[in-house]
Amino acid sequence: MTSRDAKKRRRRLRHHGGPMGAAARA
Repeated sequence: MTSRDAKKRRRRLRHHGGPMGAAARA
């Protein structure tokens, strides 16, 4: 799911910028 969010938020957020990114790397 992070893949699709990353594309949309990629412009201002990093690769681990998604909401699930924090939980995924934690």
